[in-house]
Amino acid sequence: MHWRGDNEDRGTGEVLVERWDDEPRPVGQEDLAFVERAATLQKLREAIEDGRPPETSAADNVRSLAVVLGCVTSIENGDRVDVAELLAAGGAKL
Repeated sequence: MHWRGDNEDRGTGEVLVERWDDEPRPVGQEDLAFVERAATLQKLREAIEDGRPPETSAADNVRSLAVVLGCVTSIENGDRVDVAELLAAGGAKL
């Protein structure tokens, strides 16, 4: 994934996804009423009021970490990395 934007205004720019050996393609970004910390708190409030689990959880963080570690491994050895295998090796549930 690539982000082309401005550090001062993170709402500008574009996000591109590039799959192995494919051309980059833009990812649509919706206009958000809340951003940064305010957005996180707003989503948490909505989940509490609706009585449902929050959008993200510690389990999601484990998956995010697996993606990052997979990216690092791929960069280091130049091969594709199966993130599901990384998660399974660590005992995480998908």
